[in-house]
Amino acid sequence: EQSENVGVIAVLQTTIDTLQGQLAIKDKQIEDLNARLSESNAALVAAQQTAQAAQ
Repeated sequence: EQSENVGVIAVLQTTIDTLQGQLAIKDKQIEDLNARLSESNAALVAAQQTAQAAQ
């Protein structure tokens, strides 16, 4: 039974490691998307200001 537990623990640890790696990737993707969103918002504000100035 103890050896079964060791095997289960090893599988669970591997799963945790995999999920932590995937989470780190997702965190980076979110950071990148937030940066792109900020750039898009800044470009939109600039375009709106240009459009208002042209009126």
